Amino acid sequence: MAPQVQARAGVIDDLAGELGRRAAGVRAVDLAGPLDAAASALPGSRTSSAAIAVGIRLAAAAQVVADRADEMAGAARATADSLSAVDARSASRMVMR
Repeated sequence: MAPQVQARAGVIDDLAGELGRRAAGVRAVDLAGPLDAAASALPGSRTSSAAIAVGIRLAAAAQVVADRADEMAGAARATADSLSAVDARSASRMVMR
């Protein structure tokens, strides 16, 4: 028999909320700002150009990470909703004897 994972819908929904909060936290981090300051301090230099390029790439990578976390949060919410619906249907079919 294959291993099984058991979790309550509420736990999965809590996980989804945490993933959403973490995604927002990643988006809130100013990754480009410190590099912009370095670029401004050395105008016209190769270091300045590199700092700007790295800042842009870091900000884009952070956006991708946050987007993926939001996608995982959405999948977790959908799973929790599905589990809740299955639990409700199962409970409604139970008959006391």
